[in-house]
Amino acid sequence: RHFGSKLCCDRIFGNLHEQSVPFLVTTWLHAVFVSPVDAGILGASWLMFRALYAPLRIMGNMPGGKLSLSTLPGYALIIYMGLSAVLLACFGFDLRAAAFGSHILGIIACFLAFFANFSIVLNIQKRFFSK
Repeated sequence: RHFGSKLCCDRIFGNLHEQSVPFLVTTWLHAVFVSPVDAGILGASWLMFRALYAPLRIMGNMPGGKLSLSTLPGYALIIYMGLSAVLLACFGFDLRAAAFGSHILGIIACFLAFFANFSIVLNIQKRFFSK
């Protein structure tokens, strides 16, 4: 039991540590190039989902299970904040305006585009590397 608790705590800290760098970078970029107020709101949302990770991890997880309720929205928020900052700073394209003024629609669109791209790349790799 002690080993399982230690491993659980290691993963809770490890996951937070792994996600902190992209979170801090994209939040800062969003605050500088898009809106500091929006960056604060989106950052608070990311922290809320991050806070869910520990109790979900302690309750146990199956692959693709409960931890997805914490990690996937966190990934989506990071992608949205980073992409919206880069698009606005480099191309003058306002991602929030394109999503009808809704952060939620923008986050969902970024999330779906990211995972669609991920699936396509994975399939290409399988074909390229399979014998």
